[in-house]
Amino acid sequence: MDVGDPEPSHLPNLVTLRKAKQERGDKELGNRDPILSLQLLKYSMPHNGSIHDIGLDKFCHYWSPSQMQPYKSQSKNQGSVVSFDATGTVVKKLKRPNGTSGHILYQGILSSQGDSSIHAPVALMLSERHDINAIGNWLSEWHRAGTAVISRLHCWGVLSRPFLHTPI
Repeated sequence: MDVGDPEPSHLPNLVTLRKAKQERGDKELGNRDPILSLQLLKYSMPHNGSIHDIGLDKFCHYWSPSQMQPYKSQSKNQGSVVSFDATGTVVKKLKRPNGTSGHILYQGILSSQGDSSIHAPVALMLSERHDINAIGNWLSEWHRAGTAVISRLHCWGVLSRPFLHTPI
């Protein structure tokens, strides 16, 4: 085939190739329901042990052993800080029978200065609930999973309660 010759109809175009790639990915994922997919991931390798709690229509708590390791090793360092923040801009809205979801991604980021400088996410929650109980439950579960008390914490009030061992 030379430049300028008409393309044969049996050659796929870019749109067809993209659709084939999407269909292959959907087949590998196995289930189009995001909640059921999370549940399947929770109990399958290599994710078992990373997804800790899933609430139908409401939340998902997750952190992996590889995220806990730097937290445990750096939490004793006086220069270590955990900062918590939330964003809704990176989360795709889910269609619900009564409208769309209001999911927000909450993150805990460990920052450590010195010889082994690190900035890494150590705890995450995807949640449709944004109240004190939901946030406190997430951090209490994370703390119960083996986190040590850290020297400095940057957050708003409710987030400090699991670290100070005070009731919500």
